[in-house]
Amino acid sequence: MKHFRKLFSCMAASAMVMSLASFTGTKVHAENGYTLTIGNSDESTFANGYSFAIYQILKGDVVHGNPKGNDGKRTLSNIKWGESVTPAAKADKDIGSDVKAFAGKLTDESAAETMAKKLANTEGYLSAYKADSTISKDGKSYTFSGLPGGYYLVKDTTNNKGKHDATSGHIVEVVGD
Repeated sequence: MKHFRKLFSCMAASAMVMSLASFTGTKVHAENGYTLTIGNSDESTFANGYSFAIYQILKGDVVHGNPKGNDGKRTLSNIKWGESVTPAAKADKDIGSDVKAFAGKLTDESAAETMAKKLANTEGYLSAYKADSTISKDGKSYTFSGLPGGYYLVKDTTNNKGKHDATSGHIVEVVGD
């Protein structure tokens, strides 16, 4: 689906993909309460049978920005590996077992895309995260709900063999709806 690529370009541009090495601030109360909604940039509908999988790459505490003056930005602190990252992925020399070193590699869209492709395209590196998901009644959006704060990779899992299609190459930060 050609619109899907546009959608994730927009998501990636708006997602805050940055280094997580030294964030501080005040915790936000919203455990398992965030949603991530996917929609086509042109508001077209998803075809019947369209599906996505979500993978939790990093998890941690959601905090508001600068503790001396709340700048309104939310970030992830006290990071840990997400539920979806397998031991096989952590053994990979490019990913590594040190979660902070991995997070430090997510400094810009290009670096995050490289890591997302490595995780998504290497068999055995990810296991799907169990999250509630629904498609809207009008078919224009697909929503994952009940998510804890973290970094997630969303992948198109629709069987579209022989059709035009694209999958996500981005990791998005979920620290708010």
